[in-house]
Amino acid sequence: GVGYDENARTLILATGDTHKVGPANFYRTVDGAREHAEFVSELFMGSRLRCANCHNHPLDKWTQDDYHGLASIFSKIENARIVQVRASGEVIHPRTREPAVARIPGECFLVDKTQDGREDLVEWLTAGDNPYFAKAIVNRLWSSLMGRGLVGPVDDMRDTNPATHPKLLNRLAEDFVASGYQLRPMLKRIASSATYARSSNKLPGNAVDDRYYSHALRRPLEAAVLADAISDVLKVPAQYNGTAR
Repeated sequence: GVGYDENARTLILATGDTHKVGPANFYRTVDGAREHAEFVSELFMGSRLRCANCHNHPLDKWTQDDYHGLASIFSKIENARIVQVRASGEVIHPRTREPAVARIPGECFLVDKTQDGREDLVEWLTAGDNPYFAKAIVNRLWSSLMGRGLVGPVDDMRDTNPATHPKLLNRLAEDFVASGYQLRPMLKRIASSATYARSSNKLPGNAVDDRYYSHALRRPLEAAVLADAISDVLKVPAQYNGTAR
């Protein structure tokens, strides 16, 4: 199947009529260059660059240059019904009061203003040695199946918020890259593990453990799933803004 890296590439580089080009709706999720920078960094890097908007991140290495430089990459995107790249666009850096220079977070500035910086971003992001991309999605998959990520929250991966099992996270990320970024084999591997197969029954010695997977975590259904389940049982369609779901 198509690798997750290609999915990310398709979404980040998407343009076109959102009524006809599905991936273009990625740019309708949030509105604004800064908001896109925050969304992309949290989704594909597992990093909260938003904390470096007004000042350097207090708990991570991200600087204002990283934040506003990444936002600058998305400054030319017009996210109307027709998503397109405008001829110009800028994000004002609050420290310099000048247009921010496009930048790959923690790496380098992009001085060629004629090129679509999204291409540079996606090449860096999906490179096999990128330190964030594979770990971010593997951690999200683990969280989805286990009830808690190896790093939690899943969008706050940093040195000062280390994984409970860093060697495991590194190994899973390496294997994910080696597989060609295939999601299904990774899901199968996690679901086939002894950790996933553990009972949710607690023992006196592990009753308070919610970090080290000594037993399966009991999880409530998400609100939307619970609402749908209740509607199915009661045979009453749920109404959301007057529309049956």
